[in-house]
Amino acid sequence: MLLSSPYLRCIQTLEPLSELCGLPVVVEPRIEEDSPLEKSLAALEDAPDNAVLCSHGDVIPDVVNGLFRRGMDMTEAPRSLKKASLFVLHREDGVFVRAEYWDPPTV
Repeated sequence: MLLSSPYLRCIQTLEPLSELCGLPVVVEPRIEEDSPLEKSLAALEDAPDNAVLCSHGDVIPDVVNGLFRRGMDMTEAPRSLKKASLFVLHREDGVFVRAEYWDPPTV
């Protein structure tokens, strides 16, 4: 499942992956800019395993920090996030247990 903020730039970010995988981009308003943390966390928790979510620079750090406060391991998290970077979140028995940060690709 590909979940995107309603903002066009997020939808456009997922479109190449959508075409490659044959999956539609589903708009998820709970991960749009300025979304309250609890709504964004709920969207993430409701997402199926192997989902891809595309959101914004104000939402992603809040969500990752919220998961960290709940006990998720973030031993390799950066101090600041770069545009086009990503997190791979690992979930076990419905609980997010670990986050991997990936720098943006060099082009």
